[in-house]
Amino acid sequence: MKKTIKILAIFFIINCNAQRINDAAYINYYNSVVPTLNAMATTKTQYYGQNFSAFYTAILNNNLTIVSIGVGPKMASSRFDYVLTLQFASDIMVGYGIDRGYQHPKIRITFTNAMPAEISDLLLQYKGYWNATYQQFFSNMVIESIAFGGTNGYNSPNRVPR
Repeated sequence: MKKTIKILAIFFIINCNAQRINDAAYINYYNSVVPTLNAMATTKTQYYGQNFSAFYTAILNNNLTIVSIGVGPKMASSRFDYVLTLQFASDIMVGYGIDRGYQHPKIRITFTNAMPAEISDLLLQYKGYWNATYQQFFSNMVIESIAFGGTNGYNSPNRVPR
């Protein structure tokens, strides 16, 4: 009986949290992040050839908070990870937007060299949630290019990154 009550309580808490996200909340989040990302996109080339730490400082100076990351290859056929994707919202918020066909803001950073193999262990350990360990891991990696995605309007069909 106690197990059933605990399970119901957990379900109720998760369900209540999920219901807090609605279109207004998503649009508010989107509109709070995208103007800053669009402003940063105009100066992105100054970070090409620079260490990630310089770009990360700009992110912090612009009061953006990285929530989670993803990594991937430059080309689908590659087994080496070069691309770091930064997200600025919880998985629940991002999922809400995706379910409705909304764009979600992100930054994709391509590094000049492949990420060290240790990234796999870090992703397993931290589940992709941004922390100081990731910041240190990427700090000396050199940026080849930066793309700002999902910044053309939350419901815009234009998906071309800046």
